[in-house]
Amino acid sequence: MRRLTVGAAAAAGVVVGVVAVTLVALAGDPSSPVGAAADDGGAPARTITVEGVGRVEGEPDVLTVELGVRTTAPSAREALTRANERAAALLELLAGRGVAERDIRTSALSVHPEYDREGRQITGYAATNTVSARLRDLDRAGEVIDAAADAVGEDIVLHGVAFSIEDTGALVAAARREAVDAARAAAGQLAEAAGVRVGEVLSVVEGSRRDAIPYERYAAADTAAGGASVPLASGSQPVELRVTVTFALG
Repeated sequence: MRRLTVGAAAAAGVVVGVVAVTLVALAGDPSSPVGAAADDGGAPARTITVEGVGRVEGEPDVLTVELGVRTTAPSAREALTRANERAAALLELLAGRGVAERDIRTSALSVHPEYDREGRQITGYAATNTVSARLRDLDRAGEVIDAAADAVGEDIVLHGVAFSIEDTGALVAAARREAVDAARAAAGQLAEAAGVRVGEVLSVVEGSRRDAIPYERYAAADTAAGGASVPLASGSQPVELRVTVTFALG
């Protein structure tokens, strides 16, 4: 069962990251943070604008792996034919391991000459065929990568893996709540220090959002090594979101 956890600062009820604070007392100025003029009695509108940061973390549930084959031969046709055969074996292996067709796509295909050390004479041709596959059973992901290496042999190439969360909706919602709570707490502290009272929310603007996805690379030699399956550490994926909130001052 996947979990959703709130970052340490947010869990403690204090989110550090309020970077913009504005105390405003403007009369009839349309450039004020809320576009507010004076109230009905002619007194200047008083507002406070703060920025809050919410940061939550979730456990990845999808592994995207970039697997491919690389073959060499005296002619381009031979290299491409061999690469196609190895790629077909790779696709068959992935399908046999339960990877859905919609989660497999060809991401790169190339044929190019190879030269001697002086870069003058063509010594042969190299062909590559790379497949991007999304593995949803993380517990067996290492086994799938090992099996792919066995199916393709020495022509296997592992370009890298990336962990992600397919549906970040719950994380984003939690980050929004944390960000607004952080802004409210900062506004209260500043208002108390200034001897005023925080009133109603006048505006909320959602700012930047950052999803950090861990990424790691593994060499082809590591993948083809015998023994236990490839060790994979998914870690956690944080989602960070900023909001700017303007409050009225009592």
